[in-house]
Amino acid sequence: MPDAVVTDQKTDQGTPVIPLAYVIVPFEGQVLARLSTNAMELGRAYAVTANGATPASALSLLKRGEGRRPWYSP
Repeated sequence: MPDAVVTDQKTDQGTPVIPLAYVIVPFEGQVLARLSTNAMELGRAYAVTANGATPASALSLLKRGEGRRPWYSP
């Protein structure tokens, strides 16, 4: 699996920073997209066609610090 994408963007001193990473990876004919912070992860599978991409799964939300229990919403 490829590494997540991160940047080293500078902010004003005292500005709260939320580290953010994302990864997009092909998997079994679909594309998996994941957006991560220290507090949560959002993920979804997409079917890709010549006309674009459409969701192929429910949006998955994982909150960290709660026993790594996944939460799903259709």
